[in-house]
Amino acid sequence: MKRPSLKKLVGWAVGLILLAWLVSRLPLGSLPAALARIGWGTWLLACGALWLSYGIRAARMQVVLKREAGLWWPRRAAWRLMLLYNGAIVLLPFRAGELAFPWLAAREFGTPGPTAVAAWVWMRVQDVAVLALLALLAWPAFGAPARAGLVALWLVGVAVLEPASRAVLARLPAGFSGGVTQPGWRGRFIVALGRLRLALEDRAHHHPLAWVYTLLNWTIKMAGGMTLVAAAAGIGWEPAWAGMVGVEIVSILPVQGPAGFGTFEAGVHAGVAWLGGLGAATPAGVILAALVWHLTLLASAVLGAVICGLRGLPRTLGEPATAAGAASATVPRPAEASGVPPGPPPR
Repeated sequence: MKRPSLKKLVGWAVGLILLAWLVSRLPLGSLPAALARIGWGTWLLACGALWLSYGIRAARMQVVLKREAGLWWPRRAAWRLMLLYNGAIVLLPFRAGELAFPWLAAREFGTPGPTAVAAWVWMRVQDVAVLALLALLAWPAFGAPARAGLVALWLVGVAVLEPASRAVLARLPAGFSGGVTQPGWRGRFIVALGRLRLALEDRAHHHPLAWVYTLLNWTIKMAGGMTLVAAAAGIGWEPAWAGMVGVEIVSILPVQGPAGFGTFEAGVHAGVAWLGGLGAATPAGVILAALVWHLTLLASAVLGAVICGLRGLPRTLGEPATAAGAASATVPRPAEASGVPPGPPPR
């Protein structure tokens, strides 16, 4: 069996085993009561926060891809790119949807392959940096002074990242440019470093709006999930927020179940139990609430993909809906633009 196939099989097996174990612990008889605790106001707040985070993510893509960087709200092409990309990430197993970004960026914006890959790498660097900060802030051992110090240290790190990275990258050999190198693990390593170098050297990537959008995206999305999980499970906002941190940490692991089932719910439960400090007192309803939030995310992703199939949402900036098909035919394929197919996400 080929290595990618074995990798996918392991991911599905782990996810399904986790899902079966979690389902065996679900108090299905309490599902009506859990849903009844989620009032219409909570539903509207959670779904509104989720779709607001979609808009913020699309706006960040405009900045990172150097399209309308001064705008505070995304244009139609950015919405389309984000919704299709989000659907691919959520629905495809093993986060294989990550590989769709360079192709979609070329299709919607005409972005060259190397530029799109570097932008994708940079957004993942920002995501990890923001999630690390949110995870540290959720750690129960830290008090208010320590958390304030962590925020200050994080802001200093963001401010010095560009000059520090330029000073370090200037000392690297010219071969670390993201081009094609010799085959094998050393060649792939050099290509990965080259992509990281392209991402760090692009000044547009260090635009303050990119960091603001990243922080807002994760904070708003996790706040929406926190509200729904807290209501459905009957727990406080603090442990529910810890559950959101837990699931986002688990989502970066290389092993994921189909559409995230199993690993998603386990991440929420682990966050509530460990980061939230509930431990053995964590109610079984947390898993049920996590499943409800997970299904909400999947439904939103599917809805977004369906919206992108409507004629009323053009592909490119300012493009009439009737001309969408003709315009997309002129956009080069990412493989033609870059010459190098994008590699797997750096997990």
